[in-house]
Amino acid sequence: MKQLKILIIEDEKLIRWSLEKYLSSKGFKVFSSESGEEGVKAFELHHPEVVFTDNKLPGMQGLEVIQKIKSMDEDTAIVFMTAFGSIDTAVSAMKAGASEYINKPFSFAEVEVILDGIKHKLEITKEVQLLRRQQKETVTFDHIIGESAAIKQIVQLSKKIARTQTTTILLLGESGTGKDLFARAIHYESSQNLKPFVTINCSSLPETLLESELFGYEKGAFTDAKKKKKGLFEIADYCSDKQRFKEGS
Repeated sequence: MKQLKILIIEDEKLIRWSLEKYLSSKGFKVFSSESGEEGVKAFELHHPEVVFTDNKLPGMQGLEVIQKIKSMDEDTAIVFMTAFGSIDTAVSAMKAGASEYINKPFSFAEVEVILDGIKHKLEITKEVQLLRRQQKETVTFDHIIGESAAIKQIVQLSKKIARTQTTTILLLGESGTGKDLFARAIHYESSQNLKPFVTINCSSLPETLLESELFGYEKGAFTDAKKKKKGLFEIADYCSDKQRFKEGS
């Protein structure tokens, strides 16, 4: 992963200086600001992936800084620092968009643990974005080849379906006729294209496992249920996304 850029927004000079020196020694590219307003400007200028911001700042307060930064880039990881820690403050910070919460005084070991977690999340996010982009680029209606009137009619109908907000689709056809290709093209040209496209081969699953795969189960639901398992419907955010795809044969 490329060198992370980190912005520190802290009005206490000693804390700001020591955190900047420590992060720089770890190979991060570090910028710092003394106030919320300066911090927001520095964010616009440098576009860091991670921001450490104090709560009590001159002028714009930490919670407002978080909201401003998140409105510019919702993927930015923000670490909220405060010497006046409380459950209410932590909840407010997380609601505003903070990724992590740390109480002053803190140790560099705590900072390192937080950054390791953030780097891991950023790597996963970038991988997911890349896979979605690659998949979206390779599966569109432009990739469906056919010159017959029937194929052209189906493509036009599928494009209309893709623009429909509330649709359940059943695709029927013999093996190899392109059901999966059409399903993916409809999905990736619909308003749901940022959601995962989840597939399942029902014929490969025993009847006893099908329910668990689709709906999941809670820990302790049966003898071997040692931990909670999410079903494919939940993974695909099925309850909130009303566009569904079924593949028939």
